Amino acid sequence: MSPSTANETDTFEHWLNRQFSAPLLNAEDRLRIASTFRRTELNTQDWLSTVELMREALILNSEQVTLCFSSLPRTKKNRALLDCFNFYLQSPLADDRMARIWNILGQLKSHAFTLSDELPLTFVPAEPSSYLFREFCNSIQYFPQNSKVDISSFDHLGLATSHGMSEVFSGNSIGAMESLCDALISNFHSCNKPVILHFFGKPQSLTWIKLRLAQAKIRFQVCWDTPTSYSPNFFTNLIASVRTTTHLPLIERLQIAHNLSQHPAYFGENQQDYFDRVLHSRAVSTEQIEFLQTLNPIELREPLTEFPQVLIFPLVNTPVLAGFDYFSFSDDSLLEPPTMHHLLSESELESLFYAGFQVPRWTETLQSRMAILKSHASRFHEKVFTSLKEEHLDGILTKPTPKKRTHSIPTSQDFSAQLPVTNLSATQLETFAECPSKYLFRRLKLKEAPIPLSKFALEFGQAVHLTLETHFTNEPPAPLTPENLETLFSQSLQTILPHLSADSSLLLFFKKAFEKTLPKILEAEANLKRVFGPTKTLGIEKEFRIEVEGIPLVGKIDRIDLLENNHLLVLDYKTGTVDFTPDHIAQGINFQALLYWLGAEQIFQLPLAAMLFYDLKKGELRRGLACESAISSDAKKSLTRGHTLNADKLDPLITSGKESLKRLAQSIKTGIFKPQPSTENCRFCEAATFCRQGAGYV
Repeated sequence: MSPSTANETDTFEHWLNRQFSAPLLNAEDRLRIASTFRRTELNTQDWLSTVELMREALILNSEQVTLCFSSLPRTKKNRALLDCFNFYLQSPLADDRMARIWNILGQLKSHAFTLSDELPLTFVPAEPSSYLFREFCNSIQYFPQNSKVDISSFDHLGLATSHGMSEVFSGNSIGAMESLCDALISNFHSCNKPVILHFFGKPQSLTWIKLRLAQAKIRFQVCWDTPTSYSPNFFTNLIASVRTTTHLPLIERLQIAHNLSQHPAYFGENQQDYFDRVLHSRAVSTEQIEFLQTLNPIELREPLTEFPQVLIFPLVNTPVLAGFDYFSFSDDSLLEPPTMHHLLSESELESLFYAGFQVPRWTETLQSRMAILKSHASRFHEKVFTSLKEEHLDGILTKPTPKKRTHSIPTSQDFSAQLPVTNLSATQLETFAECPSKYLFRRLKLKEAPIPLSKFALEFGQAVHLTLETHFTNEPPAPLTPENLETLFSQSLQTILPHLSADSSLLLFFKKAFEKTLPKILEAEANLKRVFGPTKTLGIEKEFRIEVEGIPLVGKIDRIDLLENNHLLVLDYKTGTVDFTPDHIAQGINFQALLYWLGAEQIFQLPLAAMLFYDLKKGELRRGLACESAISSDAKKSLTRGHTLNADKLDPLITSGKESLKRLAQSIKTGIFKPQPSTENCRFCEAATFCRQGAGYV
């Protein structure tokens, strides 16, 4: 909506909230009520979000719900979801936002609706607009004649959108943000014109940009923040204050920040109410609350005393207004589905859509997002910064973003922590080499909960490992046939997931995944015998403990075979991507191959022919480390070039690897866990919410 002044502009959702006489239930109360429904095994959060998604599609009463579900297959899940929907309509949840909006629409059409606002209103649908808002705009005609209410378009509010050649810069996420902020700062130094920045990205990306602008003394305003009586940044400021205070040890600060991050502030919640809630939920102790109340929150930006120099809007289609410069930013989250999980598949949402229910679908959302981005990329004199890869920017001419500058770490920060170190594994060494702070977060178990897909991959990998372990430890070993391996896989699943029922759909997913992997395993075993000859399995899941320069190192080798030439062949099963090269040992970033090589030698007191990564996904044994004099020419040809080394190269490589082991182990023992920012690694780090702070990284 766009009345005469910017201060009176509001979003449809915020305006609607002011029309409701009774407050809406917050997320915690809705979940608490929904959790009282015990007649189904469906996860409460999943079915509640699914029902509310369908409520947003204007599916309202039991009759419409029954009609809706008649368009879906009568699966066990959908029957249970229908029960959940009927429970929802019988509970206090039925008086939700969607029901109230439909009530307003009904009152509009009967001329019984009274506005709580006295101002004249103009409703302006942006692109994309929700189905709900479009329905609302269609009802404007039913407003009482004496009301000053109108519906308009962006073209009528300003200059028409001008099309032409814009500048589009693409690169990695950090590079795109760096280039955007540099361009904004340069813009003010050159012409000092106000800027409208259209933004679509992760919360971390927005925080990063805001902090860079604040550091450059540029006034900005996020235009989807609602002005309230409390600081909208109190929760962010509170976390930042906890991280930077010097009155607590580092480990205790991280634990408090982690617990607070697991219980974020609700919309509209003030600081004291928040403290009462997290204290009641036992996320923090009374003593910790008393400490938090003594902190002076870090101000991320000064209060706006004059018109902001940067107005940050969502990435929507808006007009080009005179007197503004235009910028746009989007990161990889543009291609990611909404974070809300629900129980309806994309095909089921398609079925509902074609049955007449305006349920939002991911395919439609993605097309709309890309269309808006390309629209901004075609605007004359607009600058677009994105981290999307070029294959997603079809038909758009892009320029590379400059390489990221390295931010200096504030010297006032204390990165030391008393962390006992008894044994070190390859994973621990590799994590510390990547980033000492990430190693600390993992040791303190501060990483975020795994997403369902990664959890499935982990459990599937465990089941495949156990299947092969069982097969090769049986005496005498059973024939390596699909039937035997499928039986062992089913038994392994029951061991790893004892509560998985026989009729579970998840069980079907596991078995289908193994059906694809099984031919690859058989092919790899056949190739193994063909290029290395007959082998004898000496050890399965063989644990080892060795010392290198007095440093205790531990690990577990999946499989050790003995070749006919009395040399060892070490195999490590991988269900994920294998990207190892011997150069990784020389660079000090991969230690698994080196540790397994040293561990197998010490266990059996025999020389090694090769340490290979067994790629179960592709059925390949191509990557690893091999001694040229201990394998045949056929075996050498079967390996990736550069992975077979003669003694003149292999011995120095192992020696340099030992030196890297010693250096890293000594660094871990000193207890200094200073961050090591990286353009690539930070993008995928599960500890980003605990680590990022200031205009760079901490």
